[in-house]
Amino acid sequence: MNDLLRDKWMTLHQEESNRLELREELQIMWKEDDQNHIDFKNVLPPKLAPSAYQKSKQHSRKLYVYANSVIKNLEKTSKNDQIGVAIFDNEGCLLKLYGKGSFLTWAHAHHIEVGSIWRSDKIGTNIFSLGSKLNKRTSLIGPENYPKFLLDTACYLAHVGLDNGIKLGSVVVMTSYDERSPYLSNLAMTISRLIELQMFWLDITEISTGIIEGYGIISLDQSNGENRILTMSKEVFHILGLRSRSVHYEFLEAVIPDSDENSEFFTIVNEKKIVNDINIHLNINGMQIGLTISTYAFKENKFHMDGLIIAINSIKRINTLLSKYSVNTARMTFNEILGKSDAFLTTIDKCKVASKSSSQILLLGESGVGKDILAQAIHNESHRRFQPFVALNCASFSKELISSELFGYEEGAFTGAKKGGNIGKFEMANQGTLFLDEIGDMPLDLQAFLLRVLEEKSFMKIGGNTPINVDVHIIAATNKDLKKLIWQGLFREDLFYRLGIVRIHIPPLRQRSGDVILLATSFMEQICKRHQRAEINLSDSAKAFITSYDWPGNVRELQNMLEGIISTQRSDLITREDINRYLAFDDVLEQPMIRPSRVRDGMHIVESCDIEEALRLCNNNRTRTAAYLGISRRTFYRRLSALNKSQKK
Repeated sequence: MNDLLRDKWMTLHQEESNRLELREELQIMWKEDDQNHIDFKNVLPPKLAPSAYQKSKQHSRKLYVYANSVIKNLEKTSKNDQIGVAIFDNEGCLLKLYGKGSFLTWAHAHHIEVGSIWRSDKIGTNIFSLGSKLNKRTSLIGPENYPKFLLDTACYLAHVGLDNGIKLGSVVVMTSYDERSPYLSNLAMTISRLIELQMFWLDITEISTGIIEGYGIISLDQSNGENRILTMSKEVFHILGLRSRSVHYEFLEAVIPDSDENSEFFTIVNEKKIVNDINIHLNINGMQIGLTISTYAFKENKFHMDGLIIAINSIKRINTLLSKYSVNTARMTFNEILGKSDAFLTTIDKCKVASKSSSQILLLGESGVGKDILAQAIHNESHRRFQPFVALNCASFSKELISSELFGYEEGAFTGAKKGGNIGKFEMANQGTLFLDEIGDMPLDLQAFLLRVLEEKSFMKIGGNTPINVDVHIIAATNKDLKKLIWQGLFREDLFYRLGIVRIHIPPLRQRSGDVILLATSFMEQICKRHQRAEINLSDSAKAFITSYDWPGNVRELQNMLEGIISTQRSDLITREDINRYLAFDDVLEQPMIRPSRVRDGMHIVESCDIEEALRLCNNNRTRTAAYLGISRRTFYRRLSALNKSQKK
């Protein structure tokens, strides 16, 4: 130690008047040290027990990890082996010491060691305590240190912050008193800013990937042959069903078990495979979690990292996107469904009540009555309205394909299977509603699988061996007589009772008195708007016809008829003849008109010969015959009954 330096330090400690040579803040701090009875000649920094030191490192893991990647590179490229860098946490613990052999030897000789505590109440005024008091960049040279063991040091401190405005710790550039230089203060600042820049870069990545529900990022540092977590979005914890915590630089295997069930995932990670939206399942705490993952390999030169970024989408997010952008979106609500007849309003009320229940619902009614519309409205009225609505028409797929549509399949499950496999409707509808239309057409053997899924709330993909748990509300619909199918051995009775816990019969259009004109008016407005046509109306004869017609195709037939007529004519008025022509009455119109034989009080009286001829011309279609004769169905059936009775006599 330089004698002049020691003499100056001794002089400063001997008489308080001589301390006036110190900076004002140091005079105040030295006075506090005196009051604390710090033995400045013999005091040395106490060291934490190994367990306490590990706890301090864990608490300051973010600072420790990010500083390591920055300073390690500086350590490799530095040519000055007399300079080192120390990282302190906010409690004064020296977390890490960087430098080459000569510096580390010097530091050890001066009791500068990892795990030592540098608070002023332990060793008096030093670079850490001064930096904490001033809360800014500073330096402490030689005799300015209160304890003797630091007399031959020159230290330059800069704080590391940028974590929600909270200081994370401090960077201290250290050297001997003889190697002191004002430029080292700039070096300390540069190192702290590089650490902050790296934290900013990674924090922005973490924050930006946490703004989308069901989507998150895991970034790994694999530069040392290990899977060390740099960032892990909070949303990833949510997707995996884990409690969010700090995992900076932990092993990935500490979060996701490297088990046989997760071997596919770790093969991708360990071999740094580049994949794009592949479906996998992870086993986390005994739970099977469905995901899609994409990966991107990166080499970051500024921070000297080599690793992998893993983008994770939850099945819930995929389902939401599929539901949002697919044709299965539940668009209709009860407020948009038209109808004022008592029969229909009673049905709507039953549907609204049923929507609040978790019981399976079976919608029964003829083709075209709007079972799919009511299924959408029930979903949108339920507590699952923000979850997927997925529809499957059981009559649209072959026996072989419908199982893969319902349950999905793994890659290679069969010839022609898509690469990466396929997600099924049940998995797509998880947490939401699955609408099974035309359930009466489902193959008998598949009905057994469906029943098992409803009972166990889990299934396996075709070609898979891992159960997938689902929570799905089923709304089924059919236009067939399921009890008759049960009697014929074509439908499982147990499935009928399981699906039909709530049974709602939807009335056909012919039973909805007063709704036909209301519906027709709304349909014409929508069609005209879509085709950019001026307003189109119905003639009186057309109105009379559509209110008396049976509409065997129900609401769908009415809507399609109006669409067809409006799309093929220029007139702004739809007549009875237009309707007859569309409904294939053309052959009838081409025949000589049958005239009523007599008139009584201005009313047409239809003779028996008129009825027989009209039936022949209309191919025995009674609804069309009544419309052709210009009488109501009730009158036609009464006349027909009378005709049959007279003929039997």
